[in-house]
Order: sequence, then C-alpha cells, then structure tokens
Amino acid sequence: MKRMVFALCMALTLAMSTAAATFAAQPARSLLAGGPTAAAPRPPAKGPDLVVPAVVPDTAHPFNYAVTVQNAGTASANFKGVVLRGVYSPDTTVDPSDTPACQRTLSDTNLTLGMGAALTVPVTCSLAPGAGDRYLLVQADATNLIRETDESNNVGSVPLADLTVFAVSNVGTNGDYPYNYIVSVKNVGIGAADLTGVSLRGYYSADTIPDLADHPACLWALNGTLAAGGTIDFGYGCPDGPQSGDNYFLAWADATNRLPESNESNNVGRVGFPDLVVQAVNNLGANGPYPYNYTVFVLNLGPAPANLTDVYVEGYYSADTIPDAADHPGCLSTLNGTLAPGQGMTFVHSCSYGPQPGDNHFLAWVDAANHLLESNESNNIGVGAV
Repeated sequence: MKRMVFALCMALTLAMSTAAATFAAQPARSLLAGGPTAAAPRPPAKGPDLVVPAVVPDTAHPFNYAVTVQNAGTASANFKGVVLRGVYSPDTTVDPSDTPACQRTLSDTNLTLGMGAALTVPVTCSLAPGAGDRYLLVQADATNLIRETDESNNVGSVPLADLTVFAVSNVGTNGDYPYNYIVSVKNVGIGAADLTGVSLRGYYSADTIPDLADHPACLWALNGTLAAGGTIDFGYGCPDGPQSGDNYFLAWADATNRLPESNESNNVGRVGFPDLVVQAVNNLGANGPYPYNYTVFVLNLGPAPANLTDVYVEGYYSADTIPDAADHPGCLSTLNGTLAPGQGMTFVHSCSYGPQPGDNHFLAWVDAANHLLESNESNNIGVGAV
C-alpha cells in the first residue's frame, strides 16, 4: 500500500513539473488574445436630416426666394411647427448678431417629408441687408424642433451683389439729347447682380445727397446679369437740364431697391457742374489798336472745373442791364483752358466799336451760346460803364 501511494505521488509531481515547464516556454500573448472579440461598431442612428441645397432669388419680386428643403436622413421628417428662417450675415455662419430677414413655418406644406425627398417653398423677406452683410442665410428648423442626425448642415446661403456708381462724366449735347452723361456701374459684391427690373435714375441736385428737393432728369432700365467684379459703362441721355442752383447730376443705381445688396448706401454717383459768373467789368478806354477796352473778371463758382474750350465772352452796349434785341454788339473774346472751382481769370476785352446814343452800359456775357452746362445759367452777365 505504501508503495502504491508513493508511486502515485511521484506521478503527480512529474505531471505538475512538466506542466510548469510547458507554461514557462510559451511566448507572451496579448491579453485580448483568446478572450472575447471586440464589440462591432454600432449602425448609424436612424433619423431625419434637413438640408437646404438651394436658395434661388425670385426675379419677378424683390426680396423673395424659392427655398428648397431636403431630407437627407434615414427617417421621415414631420414638418409640423418647423420654422424656416432667413438672416443677412457678413459670413456663412448663423449667429445672434445677424440681421433678421424673413421667417415662415412649414406647417402649411405636406407635413411629412420622406427620406431623400425635397420640398421647395416661397419665402418673402421684407427687410434689406444691413451694412456689411454679404450673404442671405436660410436655416431649416431654426428652432431645433426636430432631432436630426446632423444639426450642423441646416443652412443654405446666397451671396449678395453690391452695385455702385463709381464714375459719372458730363459729355454735353450728343445726338437726340441736349444733356448727356457717361455712367459706370460696378458690382463690388460677391454675388452676381440680376438687373431685371433694376433702374438707373438721374437727378439734378443742389448737393450730393438725393432728397425730395431734387429735380428728376431721366430714367433708364437696366437688364442682363452683372457678375461679381463686373463693370458696365453706358451713355445716359436726358431731355431736361439742371435748374438754377442745381450743382450736381446724381446717377442712382437701383433707386427703388429692387435688388438686395450687401451695401445699400453706395448706389449714387455724381458729377458737378461749373458756374461761370462775371464778377467785374471796368472801362479801360483806348488801349493799343482798339479804341474801346474793358477788363473782365470771370469766376467759377461751381463745384466742378469749367472747360473753356469754345467758350467765349460777348460784349454788348445797352441802354439797361438786361440783354435784349435792342442792344448793339461790341466785340467777342474767345476763352481757353480750364477754370478750377473757385478760380478766376481776368482778361482784356477789346472792341472796335463803341456805344451808340442812349447806350449807358457795357454788358460782358460769358458763355452766351450756352456751350458749357452750368449749375446757374442766369448769372453770366457783368455790367460796366461805357
């Protein structure tokens, strides 16, 4: 019996030694090896996902847009109480500082929008962009009523145009119109400008700011599309000229605010008018080959330079201070050069002919032929003694 117990103990000891040696000889393995497999990734959550793939301006109505809302998610969207909101913004991110533009609910549409389905609805914006706003942003589910799989892709955008009149020049009489201007309009915005229904209005004004005291000059309808950064130059003919005291011609692009713009305060360009007056006339008497001579001082009172090419001064002898058919011609002097605003010039007006009986005054009339368009055509005559 003792031998059997001894033999059994020896066999058990040998088995344990062999097992220990075998375990020690095995290479180290990852703790996960042979353990439970890693958890499989969860399938994406099912739910709606609203996006705004298109915001299209309505060319027939200003500040109106056709907005397309699409469900890009994996479940239908219920539109009851869902708000579609528009704001004007300097960038493409909606934040509290943006200018409110418009808002409507989608409850009056098909209340259920299936997976992949889209819906286009009209949105009317009654407010214009604020200064510096370069985009119209339209946000679907602006109040976060729907729990979506992606809350960061609900905004569509429209880049805004910005028309500015950056140059106006006075070209005088041309063709069918007595008053003509070259007007340059540029789109300095980041979006194309649809000029359908956009007009360019001309006004004569005492100052550079359009107001109710200005006098209408002419109206032109624009058309086509002006790309961002694009420029259009065209002739602008007006049947009417400035009235007394009108110092400027104002050209106002989109005066009726037909086009939503990123800046509504830079749509007016201008060109000023000169205003020649004869400030003084003095009788010099005989001088050189001419028996009758007068010094004439001409001053430009207007806000724009006076081009004196083809401008001349006519002299008349008159019984009174008002030129009329009973006056007698004295002489004519041609001017030249340019007279800057506020600048004057003195020249000698020499005449071969003298006054006739009853002529008490010598009248010096600058630009008697009205070659130069002026802000005041009634102050061109100076009076001196004969």
